[in-house]
Amino acid sequence: MISRNRLAIVVFGIGSVGAAAWAYVGVRSVLRMLNEGGFFGSAGIFELLKYLVPFLLTLRLSVGMRHWGRLGRIVQRAYLLALFAIFVAFALLLTEPIFHRHIFGHGLIDRSIFVAAFVAGAVWLPVQTFFAAGFVALRIMLRTPSAT
Repeated sequence: MISRNRLAIVVFGIGSVGAAAWAYVGVRSVLRMLNEGGFFGSAGIFELLKYLVPFLLTLRLSVGMRHWGRLGRIVQRAYLLALFAIFVAFALLLTEPIFHRHIFGHGLIDRSIFVAAFVAGAVWLPVQTFFAAGFVALRIMLRTPSAT
């Protein structure tokens, strides 16, 4: 029988490697699309749910981590920081044309903000996978929530 700590390490390792590979492939394809002048299509409800459901599940796991000791709170804060960074990339993309804040040019969105927003979109699901694997591994490793 495998110990809880080893099982937690295996779960986190598989989740981390999978998320890293997924992020690499996603970012690489987004950058290739932007260099080749790719196009965008419309998204249906299933495409939107594909991005919303993993976020909601990982957020639910994150909320429960505050009761799992110091390490749980640290991982929860790291997750919230990663979400904040992704949201900032999208906010920068939206604020320049909406509020006419031409920070980097005359009426054009700076290419770096544009690329950052698309890279943030490409790593959205891998980030959810990475932190979900971490939260599940912590729950496996620590049997019960701490009293703190």
